[in-house]
Order: sequence, then structure tokens, then C-alpha cells
Amino acid sequence: MARKILPTPPEPERHYHSWKQELLTDLSCQVYPRVSTPEQKKNVSAEMQQDKSFAILCGWTEEMIIMDADDLGLSGQLKMEDRPAFVKMLRRIADGTIKTVIAAQVDRLFRDRWGAEYSKFMEICYTYGVKVVTPNPWRTGIEFIYDFSIPWHVDKFRRKCEEAWSYLENHVYGRMLAAQKELGERGFWTGGSIAIGYTIDRREKVDGKRNPDYRKYTIYEPHAEVVRWLFQRFRELNGRMNDLMREIERRPILFKAFDSNIDAELYTCYANTKVYAEDGETIIGYTIASTRGLGGLLSNPAYVGYWIYNNVVVSTNNHDAIVDYGVFLYAFNRLSATNLDATPNTAFLEKKQRYVKKHKADKPALLKNHIEAADEQFTIFAADVPLLGEKTKGTAVVFYGLYPRKSGVRPGSKYMIPAPDIDGFFLERFIERLQQAEGFDNFLDMEKAEQEAQLKLRQDIERDIKAAEAQMAKIEAQAEVGGLTDSDLQAKANARYIKLKEDVIRLRERLRELTGNKPESEKRLSYKQMMRAAGDCWDEVILPEEIPLMIDAFVKMVIIELLSPRFYTMTIHWKDPDWGIDGALCYRHGNPSLRWSKEEDELLEKHYPTTPKEELLQLIPGRTIFAMRHRASTKGIARLLYEPDIPTEVSWNEWQLMQEKQLTVDQIKAMRHETREKPHWTKEEDDILRKYYPVASRKDLLQAMPHRNYKNMIYRARRLGLSRNIYEEEGLSTRFSQQDTQVIEEYKLEVELLQGVQTGKLMQWSTRPRFSTELPGATRRY
Repeated sequence: MARKILPTPPEPERHYHSWKQELLTDLSCQVYPRVSTPEQKKNVSAEMQQDKSFAILCGWTEEMIIMDADDLGLSGQLKMEDRPAFVKMLRRIADGTIKTVIAAQVDRLFRDRWGAEYSKFMEICYTYGVKVVTPNPWRTGIEFIYDFSIPWHVDKFRRKCEEAWSYLENHVYGRMLAAQKELGERGFWTGGSIAIGYTIDRREKVDGKRNPDYRKYTIYEPHAEVVRWLFQRFRELNGRMNDLMREIERRPILFKAFDSNIDAELYTCYANTKVYAEDGETIIGYTIASTRGLGGLLSNPAYVGYWIYNNVVVSTNNHDAIVDYGVFLYAFNRLSATNLDATPNTAFLEKKQRYVKKHKADKPALLKNHIEAADEQFTIFAADVPLLGEKTKGTAVVFYGLYPRKSGVRPGSKYMIPAPDIDGFFLERFIERLQQAEGFDNFLDMEKAEQEAQLKLRQDIERDIKAAEAQMAKIEAQAEVGGLTDSDLQAKANARYIKLKEDVIRLRERLRELTGNKPESEKRLSYKQMMRAAGDCWDEVILPEEIPLMIDAFVKMVIIELLSPRFYTMTIHWKDPDWGIDGALCYRHGNPSLRWSKEEDELLEKHYPTTPKEELLQLIPGRTIFAMRHRASTKGIARLLYEPDIPTEVSWNEWQLMQEKQLTVDQIKAMRHETREKPHWTKEEDDILRKYYPVASRKDLLQAMPHRNYKNMIYRARRLGLSRNIYEEEGLSTRFSQQDTQVIEEYKLEVELLQGVQTGKLMQWSTRPRFSTELPGATRRY
């Protein structure tokens, strides 16, 4: 029989299940880490590294792996648009940058009750061909690859999301919270914070028997002793909270570290500020860092045995009291808005209402939302300060105060600058900028950048609307063909449909608002055109309430840097790139309100009696001689060294006569008026003045022209167009400190310009370009 030869059958199609072949490892992937609890955040770095290693194991190279940690600490119950890292991930999906998302578990992506968010996410991934990969618990292989073009993958992903919410709802919100509630309502500690002075008895049995105090507050005497002192001291100080807070601040440690027999797991349950040893890790004690924290302690009913759970008094005799009831009530009634029986504390509320701000400035601070200190150890607040002069009494003016950044009692300001000074200097420059704006050449570039940002946001919203509508259409299609026969399935689909419908309405409203908003560049252009047209009458065109809106449109920040008691710089970072960065040197008139430090007081006490003025200025460079005299008088320090100053109205010959005859300036002036001598300047005197006035000391000038006083020389020099190239403080620096002098010399200022100045003065403006890579505030010194 002849052999029958058949054609070779086609090789059956092989299905490769290797995950390396299913994944597009030639395109980037994104690892999405999200944790929401502090305990999870502690381990997130190690977990992210494991996720990265898993991605490399799957076949991606390190440079192809995108990791964004912006959503750490955010809840999975938030919408996708409210999670920064998720927003960026969706944009990468839409532009084709990534084709794979790696998440440790599905619940890291969503904890969504109604399913609207994860439904939109699946639809987006389906549209752009993106897969979601979850690793096994050991990160040694893949647990599952979700391909949303496969129906049962969609069902599996949805079940995982439902399980994540079910666990949250039943186990956490249901069983665990129900058990926690039962414990709390019976007076037992449920795992929250613990009042300092107490610890928790965690012994279930004592001597083989059930411990009745298990999970209850137990007095920890080393700390309880301090708590008693706080209550007693508060009463001794007649309820002056700030005074008590200052005493606490003077103690390096308020509560000592716990003994070794206290469970270390409880340490994190105390809200008090930890004090660390020099190594920065070892806890050596605790303190109270704010008046709010102190008030919370002094008004905590736990210290008299009360147990409060969910703001309801559960028991009035739950555990041993630390403080006597009467002592506690003294503090509680002064600090709590309610009584212990939950009724309103009328005495406290009436006292609170009695405090009404008596003085408010007519003009608010214009830059209060934009002004910052160059020194990051300080912050700037705008405050209304009442004026006490005879003519100004009953009125107030706004000051910008530089306050140290610290908790506890807010210390006094280091420096105070009248807001009308800074706002006035700024406004003058701002109006000048607006009115001199030309060309608007870069307007299109700025508008393009802002429009691109708005376009991205619009595309995000439109993408989410399409995804939601697609999911709604699928539910409608299932309903039409009778696919939702199960009652439970119908209920779930109905709830999801309603939520998606609400989401579409919300997103369309958001899109409408976005479309109607005018870009900031367009606002700036409108203001520029308006100001140029208005000219000097701008204040008649622009309403006062419009000025803060204009400032918001043009100003990024205004930075104040202190140079000396009398001088500071103001640096304006404009949003408009054409304007660059403007810097101003400003003079501060009046009392800067600089508090004397302990070191300055010690120097003054040691040197003021016998040290010459010039040396005093060098020893305490931030103080003028006038300030030193006033401080010395306040502290009862006498000056034992006499150094006469040559008045500016007196010539050298007259000064010699004053010394010889013990005459006063007024007597010299009277003698001068009697003679009626007003000699004209001679050519020889003019020549001497031209030669020596710019460089000679005042004393040398007076000796060179003994019949002329210094004030005469100033007036004559102005007529001749002469200026001083050296600086000598008037009256040996009764007006300026050594630091002021250094600023005057550095910026080559003419001191004569400051004579008779009764307000702040703008000394000079400078402008420099803003580089594209420069971050405002990165280099704060102008």
C-alpha cells in the first residue's frame, strides 16, 4: 500500500503567558506608591525601592521607571484629580509616555465607595491601551496583569476595589471601630493620645487575676508632679497664660524622659514636644511648645478623673485624679468655652466678647499677602498699632513687624516698619511700571504659556468626562439587554451610575468655569493699557478695592532685608518677566523698635560709663549714641566721661569762646545777632572749601575757616555744587549706629538728604533681569 503523504499541518498558535512578553518594557512604566498612615509612611522608602526592583525584574531599565511620591500621605478615597501624582500619571497615559502602571496592591490606587473613580480609571486605561501590574507579596513575580480590554479582568479589578472598600467599611469602620467605641464608652483607653502625667496599665492580669485597671489611665508620678505645678503656678500668676509659658520656655526640659519600665510603644501617644540629646535621636524629655498646648493641658478634665469619649462625659470617676477639683476648676473656667456639664461657659464667652479691637487703621496693608523676610528665621505680620500722640490719639497705623518663627508665646517684633512707607514706595514703583509699559512684545509668549497650562487642565477634565460617560453608556447597555438581573448587581450598578452622572455634572461645571476665566497675562495687559490711558489721573479710574487684585496679578513676592537699624532693602519679584526684579534701598525714620539683647545690655553696663563714644559705637554697632543714653538712663547707668560735640551752628572761634567762657549755643547766637555780622564768602574761602570740603573732617574744616560754622559750609557747598565724600555722624552719631554708617558708606549716600526727614524715605531704585531658571527668594539679598 502506497504511503499517503499529507501536507504539513499549520503549527497551532502558541500563547505565551510569560509576563515579560506581555509587558511593553520598551516604553516607560510608572510605579504608583500611596500610603496614608504615619506607620505606612515610615516604611515607604523601603517599599518604593522594592517596587523599583520589581519593575527591573519585569524587564524595565532604571531610567524607564517613573516614580512620583507626591501622593504619599493622601487617602485613596480622594478623587483622581485631587491627587497630584495621579494627575501627572494620567497625563503620561494620555500622551503615550507610559503603557504600564505598577501598584503594590489595587487598594493603593482606590478606596472608592461608589466605584465612579476606578470606573473612569479603567476606561482611560482601556482607551490608551495601558495595563496595571500588581506584584506578589514578596515582589519576586507578578500576581496579576490587568488588561481592561478583557471583560473578566475588568470584573476582577472592580472586585478588588470593592473588597478594598468593604474592608474599610466592615473591618475598620464596622468591627474595629465598633469595638473601639465600646471600649471608649466604658472608660478604657482605645489607642489614641494620652494625657501627660498618666500612663496606661497594659497588664491583663495581676497575681493571676483579671486586672480591673487594664487599659486605664494610671498616674505616672514623675510627670504628675509637674502637672500639679503647672496648675498651681497658673493660679499663682492669676491666670496669666503668657507668663506661665515664659517660665516653661526658660526650662530646657519640662517633663523628664520615661523610666525604662514604661512600655516604649506608648511614647508616640504623647502629643508633647520631644526634647532630644545632642545626637538628635535620644529623647531626654518633653516640653510644651505653645500656649495652645498649655491651654489644652490646663483644661483637660482627665486630670480630675473624668473620662470623655467623642466629646461626651462617660464617667466622672474613671481613674485617679492628679489635680484637686478646685484647682482644676480655676483653670478650666478661665480657658474653656463650655462647663463640665457641656453647658456654655457664659463668663468665658462674655470676657471673650469684651475684647474688641479699639483702633483700626484707615488704610490696610497692601502687601500683607506677598511680603516675606529675607531671613527665614523671621516672618512678617501686618498689625494695627494705636498712635499715642496728642494729635493722633485714637487713631492707628499699620506696621509690618518681623517676628521670630517660634512656637509658644510669640515674642515681640525684632523690627517694625510703617506699612505706609513700604506700600507707598511699592505703589509708586508699581504705577510707574504700569504707565511706562511699552510694546507688550512678550505678551503672546506669556499668554501662550498660560494657555498651554489651561489646555492641559481642560484636556484632563474632558478626558475624565469621556471616561465617565463611557462607563455610564456601558451600564445603560447592560440594562437594555437585561444583563442586570440580580438585585444586588442592579443596586451596585445604579449607585455607580448615579455617582458617575453627578461627576459628569461637576466636571462640566468645572470646565465651564475654566473656559470663562481670563488668563493672568491677559489681566496684566488690560491693567497696563488702562494705566497708560489714565496717566496721572489713575487714582480716579482705579478703585481702592481694585489695587489688591492688581497686586495679585503682577507680584510674586516682596522681600524685606534688614541692613541696619535705619536702612533696609525691598526686593520686588514681578510675575511679568519683562519687569525683572526691582530692588530699593529704604530709610526708616523714627524708632525701629529693636529690642535690646542680653549681650548688648552687658556691654552697655560694662563700657558706657567710661568708654569713648566712637568705641561704644563699634562695641554695639546696632545702636546709636542716643539709644545708648536712653537705655543707660532706664537701667540707671551713669556716664562718667564727658565728650563735648561741636554744634553745627558754631564756628571754630565761637567754639573756643564757648569753652573758655562756659557759654551756651543760645548765648553765642544772641551775641552773633547783636553784631549783625553777615560777611560774604571770599574767593580764598571758596577755594579752601572746594579743596577740602569733599575729603576733610569737620574739625579740620572748622580750623581751616575759623570764622565759618559747619552749617554755613553745607549751604555754601550746595551753591558751589560740592558734595561730601566722607561721612561723619552729626553729634558723634546720636542719630546713626555703626551699622547705619556702614550702609551710608557702602551705598555712597548723602547724609544731608536725611536731615529733617520725618517719615521713611526711598533712597534709590535698581533693577536686574529675572533669569528663567531663577526661583524667587532663592537669592534673597538684593
